[in-house]
Amino acid sequence: MKPICVRIFSVAMLLILAACGGDKYADARDIMKDHAQVMEAYITGLENATTAEDCAAAIDAYSAGMEDLIPRLKAFREKYPELMKEGGGETPAEVEKEAERLEELSARMPAATMNMMKYMTDPQVQAAMQRMSQAMEKMGN
Repeated sequence: MKPICVRIFSVAMLLILAACGGDKYADARDIMKDHAQVMEAYITGLENATTAEDCAAAIDAYSAGMEDLIPRLKAFREKYPELMKEGGGETPAEVEKEAERLEELSARMPAATMNMMKYMTDPQVQAAMQRMSQAMEKMGN
């Protein structure tokens, strides 16, 4: 009879530990993944843009995606200041995969931006850039 009690106790303890948030960074991973998806769509859109309309559409989609993410990103920044340090500290193993993806995307950004430069004088692109600037101002410092 005693082994059954031990098994029930062990299972109960595992359930309690899981319910108490054994994964500190689960929500951090979610926001990082969502941010990476928005960034990747933006970068890919700029890389593949062959017209000013394509470029403006990529910028507008990014702005809309970021406006949805900004409240979550602000909360993320407050909850996880240790993940916001650039060039300092070690990335926790729990979010290393997501951090690496964001770094890889950031490395693609300069080339994508250079492709966008071809269309910067177009009024559609300028208007889209203005909308993006307004959206990003909501992020604050």
